[in-house]
Amino acid sequence: MRHVPLFTLLSMVIVLAAGCGGGGDPDPTPVGVVKVVTLPSSLDAGWTLTGPADAYFEGTGDERHAGSAVGTWIIVWDEIADWERPLSQSRTLADGDSITFTGQYVADPPPTVGSLAIDVEPDDLQIRWVLKRLAGVDDDRSGVGDVVLDGLPAGPFTVAWQRVPGWNLPAPGWVDGLITVGETSAASVTFTVLPAWPFATVRLEAGTYTMGSAAPEPGREADEGPRHEVTLTRPLLIAISELTNGQWDAVLRDGRVEDPTLANQPVVSVTWYDAVIFCNAKSAADGLTAAYTVNGPQVAWNPDADGWRLPTEAEWEAFCRAGTQGSLSDGELSRLDMEVDPVLSFFGWSAANSDNRVKPVRALLPNPMGLYDVHGNLLEWCWDRYGEAYYTAAPATDPSGPVTGSDRVLRGGSFADANQRLRCAARLGLDPSATAGIVGFRPVRNAPTVKSGGE
Repeated sequence: MRHVPLFTLLSMVIVLAAGCGGGGDPDPTPVGVVKVVTLPSSLDAGWTLTGPADAYFEGTGDERHAGSAVGTWIIVWDEIADWERPLSQSRTLADGDSITFTGQYVADPPPTVGSLAIDVEPDDLQIRWVLKRLAGVDDDRSGVGDVVLDGLPAGPFTVAWQRVPGWNLPAPGWVDGLITVGETSAASVTFTVLPAWPFATVRLEAGTYTMGSAAPEPGREADEGPRHEVTLTRPLLIAISELTNGQWDAVLRDGRVEDPTLANQPVVSVTWYDAVIFCNAKSAADGLTAAYTVNGPQVAWNPDADGWRLPTEAEWEAFCRAGTQGSLSDGELSRLDMEVDPVLSFFGWSAANSDNRVKPVRALLPNPMGLYDVHGNLLEWCWDRYGEAYYTAAPATDPSGPVTGSDRVLRGGSFADANQRLRCAARLGLDPSATAGIVGFRPVRNAPTVKSGGE
């Protein structure tokens, strides 16, 4: 048997021991991640967190603690007035793992109501709204623009918005929803600018028409008689509405109104001379022969020209009446004052229904010819000089007013007038150089003659 010397064995033990040590790292300390989440997050609630090895943290709201020792962790939530705090929680953290403490605070007492955020776009548009609640809940409210309404009982709601001149309210004009306990519901709407109405016309054929009012007509004045028939030999093309700001700017391009929401408002505060200038400019733009020759304050009319012009008083009443014989083109006026008339209110803006302001064109019903605002909204310039007794001597064919006189005729009544002034036969005279916020005009022109099939 061979013996290994003792010193050799000792050397081997030392070498093996050195090889086993080899400079290697000791086992790492086991750690993990502890997370804290508080709800609702806006409450920013406080808490105290304790763990192994005397670990201790205090904080508010959400936090994350990486490198936390493994073992048992405990969290205690702070008291907050008017809120019920969560119970203390205990979690065991394992090596390389994570634990989350979630603290859900509950309003004390629990909420029984919710909120509603009413949002109108664009933000600076102050739109009136009405909030309607479930039947049997007496909680209807109204207001203007953006708002948050708190303390609303849970349940269905409807928010309806007011229509605003110049702006398009998306159909159907209201939003339905549900108010949820403890939450904020939303009712939103986005208004857009209404497109501008194009310039359009209606045709009036040549023929014989009634002019003036009958003696028994309520509201009749002396300058409206005698009632008589007139023959118009020229067929007309008549602007479907009073001239608008958009239509004016499309011809003269003078930036009369820069706000695009006013494009469909009728042009106001124009003199009779302004209307004449526009008619000639539109004739030139459309390649037509100008109806007027202007020499300072003197204006001569060529009745045979096909260009745009102002209607004669007889033409105006013919297309206003649209073949009818009553005080209005679509019935009889029953109220002469500034109270709402059951017939007129559907197609005429007067002091009774206008809130004393001009309205966009084509906002009410048209007359039987399809013409808008021949009753009210604005007084409309005519070609004729005004003569109080003119009807007693007017020619029966194509009357065009007295030869002399300082004022020009206005017809139709305005948004600021009593209902009486909106009758078909009502007349008024005004200095042609005067302007007023209740005066506009409606261009017409001679229409091409319609030939029969054999011609």
